[in-house]
Amino acid sequence: MPTCAHPFTTLAAALAAYLAMAPAQAADRYWSPGCTAHTWAQSCWTSAWNLGTLGAAPQAGDRALLRHVGANDLLVQYRSASAPRLAELQMDALGSGLLTVHQLDDTLHTQAAGIGLVGQAAWRSLGGSLQVDGLLQLGRDAGASGRLSVEGGQVSTGSLQLGLGAGANGWLSIDSGGVGTGSLQLGAAGQAELQLRGGSLAVTGDWLSGADSRFQWEAGSLQLGARTQWQQASFADLSGSRLVLAQAAGQSLRAQQWQLAGQGRAGFTQAGGSLQVDKLLTLGQGNQGQGEWLLQGGSAQVQELVLGDAGQGHLVQSGGSLQVQALQLAREAGSRGTLVLEGGSSRFANGFTAGAGFSEVVWHSGVDTDLRNFRGLSRLHLRGAPDSAFAQVLDRSQQIDVGELALDGGLLLRQTEGRVTVRDNLLLGASREFAYTTYQLQGGVLDVGRIAGPWQTARELRLEGGELRFGTELALSRLLVARTPGSRFHLSLQADQLMDVSELYLGHEEGGGQARFDIHGGTLGDGNAFGSTIRLYGDAQVMHGGGSVLASYLSLSGGQAQWVQRGGRLDVTSNFGIGGGRFAIEGSGFTEVDSAANLGGGGRIEVQAGGLILNGVFTLGSGTVQLSGGRLTVRNDWRNGEGEGRLVWTGGRLELQGTQFRLDALELGPAVNLVRGVGQEVKLGELTNAGRLELAGRSEISRFEHHGSLLNTGGMLLVDQLDSDGRMDLHNPGLALQVRGDTLLREGASFHTYASTRLQFDGGLSLHPGVLIQGPGGSASGPQLQVNGRLDLQPASPSEMVLDASLQLGDAAILRVDLGSLQGSHRADAWTLSGELLLGGTLELVAGQGFVGHAGAVFTLFNAGSLGGAFAHIDSHYAPLAPGLRWDASQLGVDGTLRVSAVPEPQAWALMLAGLGVLGWRKGRIRDR
Repeated sequence: MPTCAHPFTTLAAALAAYLAMAPAQAADRYWSPGCTAHTWAQSCWTSAWNLGTLGAAPQAGDRALLRHVGANDLLVQYRSASAPRLAELQMDALGSGLLTVHQLDDTLHTQAAGIGLVGQAAWRSLGGSLQVDGLLQLGRDAGASGRLSVEGGQVSTGSLQLGLGAGANGWLSIDSGGVGTGSLQLGAAGQAELQLRGGSLAVTGDWLSGADSRFQWEAGSLQLGARTQWQQASFADLSGSRLVLAQAAGQSLRAQQWQLAGQGRAGFTQAGGSLQVDKLLTLGQGNQGQGEWLLQGGSAQVQELVLGDAGQGHLVQSGGSLQVQALQLAREAGSRGTLVLEGGSSRFANGFTAGAGFSEVVWHSGVDTDLRNFRGLSRLHLRGAPDSAFAQVLDRSQQIDVGELALDGGLLLRQTEGRVTVRDNLLLGASREFAYTTYQLQGGVLDVGRIAGPWQTARELRLEGGELRFGTELALSRLLVARTPGSRFHLSLQADQLMDVSELYLGHEEGGGQARFDIHGGTLGDGNAFGSTIRLYGDAQVMHGGGSVLASYLSLSGGQAQWVQRGGRLDVTSNFGIGGGRFAIEGSGFTEVDSAANLGGGGRIEVQAGGLILNGVFTLGSGTVQLSGGRLTVRNDWRNGEGEGRLVWTGGRLELQGTQFRLDALELGPAVNLVRGVGQEVKLGELTNAGRLELAGRSEISRFEHHGSLLNTGGMLLVDQLDSDGRMDLHNPGLALQVRGDTLLREGASFHTYASTRLQFDGGLSLHPGVLIQGPGGSASGPQLQVNGRLDLQPASPSEMVLDASLQLGDAAILRVDLGSLQGSHRADAWTLSGELLLGGTLELVAGQGFVGHAGAVFTLFNAGSLGGAFAHIDSHYAPLAPGLRWDASQLGVDGTLRVSAVPEPQAWALMLAGLGVLGWRKGRIRDR
């Protein structure tokens, strides 16, 4: 049996200590104040408050009192005890020393317990189990202090109270093991602190907190009851902490101040119930803190919410209701605050304040919120849903001045007025989704640093009104400019700016949208080697004054669409189609098309300066190509499409390098020279030549109006209709020119040929004065002319009609002679043919002005080097003679004269018939020769 050694040296001191230790309530067992034993089960207990003999430890149903006085610390170990069920346990130390119980194992079961009720005491649970059926108090009266440390054991109470009275202090720390209580009072009038650093804390009922209480959670698990109230709570203050708290339906949580994630990471998921923070809720307090609040249901009311004080704070609302009086995002430099509104309803009485860190608001389509002012945000992210046609409208009531504006999820954002300022990036399709994300500008001002997005996303910008200002880059899948009826927009590209656009559409098909695009400099393309698809409709206009444009496809549709290039460079890699409107190079601009090019729809291509190179096949349908300066190069075939196409060349340089050159109409000005080499075909519907034309291959021209010069060194020139007052040099033997229709040779028309050159006129041939036809050696070496249609000679003076050629009149030929022009002083000066004249067909006589057909009149119709053949028929219907007179053609095949003679008497008919026989014999001789 251990003995008690009393430290009191005087009776007065002992009496004073004894009186001070006297309990207010009687107990069944008392811890002896002078016992030196340190184990609960040892005999340091007495049955009365005196200094008597020691006895056994408390038994079942006892009320046990551990009280210590003195300057020394007293440590009692609860180990291998009999685990009695006590009625009550009280612990106090009234001196300067500390009374502590270490529970190592076994179970202590009591109806009620008080640790530090009037003094100071501590219970340290290292193992075993402490079970308090009723109330466990830590620090009850003024000056008292009670501490409970759970470091491996289990503590369960019906109710747990810390720091009850004014001046009292209660402290609970959990490092491992666990604490479970029906209710928890964390401070009433005193001070209380609860630290959960590991293990578990489960409160199945109410958790109430006083004004001077603090809850700190660093590790372990936390389970809350139906109602929770915190005065001051902090989660994950220490670096490395990882915490998650869940609130379910039917639970309420209220706090004065709540700090979620100091230097660690903490998450709060609210699936239901209610949350109320009367003062301040901070997520991400320290610079390493990461706090996240997932609001999925229930309701939340917060007076002041800070997302990211010095760390990172994130609030994601997908349901429930949220009311915030004041919201601060990313308060300090280096912090990050994010508000994500995915669902539910939210109200922010005073909007938000963006601090010096990175602040972000993510707003999903259809979310009910009253946020209107987004000034100062680092990033505003607006999200739609790919399966919905949600349109968010920005008007004058909303103020957006952000560092970055991100749109995705198939959202259509429509700005009708006001000003939207994006200092850095406008990101379209920020989440790499393939549904088109669209910004529609209908009014106001959109001022952005750059517009971009991931390359594989569908990014669309519609410009229908207002003004767009962008800094360095515009990267889009699709850019629509004035594509709706009645819309108007003026877009410009400046030097050092980049437009990376896959598809660019300007104007409306019916002309209802007015689009103008001024390219002063910079670069337009789609970021790869193929270039942008560019389409102009209606009255869209592009004024290209500088910079570089790379297009895979360029098309103009509509009569008023225009692309005017006055500088810079345009490269088209795939297709160049002008289906209407006007494409013009007016200045120093340069355009090169790598593949096919088409012109139709009544459109125009004008090259006034600079250069246009078409490397592929060029098809000219209904439209006009006008070359007045610069250079036009077609390196492949020039083909004729549907409709009437026309080339008007009045200046500049035309290079045709393909084998085919076919079009409906060609007009050559006086200062141009068109050259086609051997093997290069020419097929034209209409050719008007006032310049120089050089041909070396077969050429077909439907209608040829010739005012300039033509040199043909090879191949045949086949013409349907010819009207010429120009010069033709036909330096090829054989049939060099065939005119299948009518030919009009006006004054100044000339043919310079080889002696073996043949000219064939199958239709009517009308010769005006001043026509020259000759070979290289004069009259003896002129070309061969064959006329199979009407030959109409219209000289003002017959002597002016001199042809150094041979002429054959075919069986269907009609030689028309104006007799009035051959009468009088000019009767002997008919038109002259230096070569052979073979008569045939019909001679048509026309009286003409001044004609007098009297007996004995002689008309010299032509002079030729030699005459042959005969007319099959003489038509004098338009040159009738007086009765008794007749036409005498007996000398026509001899000297080219036609006479008027009297009708012979009957006896003279025989002689006349004999003369006709002579004419027939001469015709046969000439043909034989």
